[in-house]
Amino acid sequence: MTNSQDYLLRIEGVERHMFDGQRRTEVRLDKLVLQPRHCYALCGPSGIGKTTALEMLSLARRPDIADVMELRVSGESINLNAMLDL
Repeated sequence: MTNSQDYLLRIEGVERHMFDGQRRTEVRLDKLVLQPRHCYALCGPSGIGKTTALEMLSLARRPDIADVMELRVSGESINLNAMLDL
């Protein structure tokens, strides 16, 4: 059983937008908690934003909005929002 503090990555309200005359949401991740010793898959049709989501999770692409982006390493929380200046 995994307790609520046993996670590797926790994000809430993360969005990436594309601007093409009007703003539209490219990717929105409402809530995602990745726990240790679990395997995850990201599935969906072409063009749905899988690559963009993975790029945001790996910090290769900066999200436009992020309510919570928190990484846990050796029991210590790292606030990624502060690192990304969000």
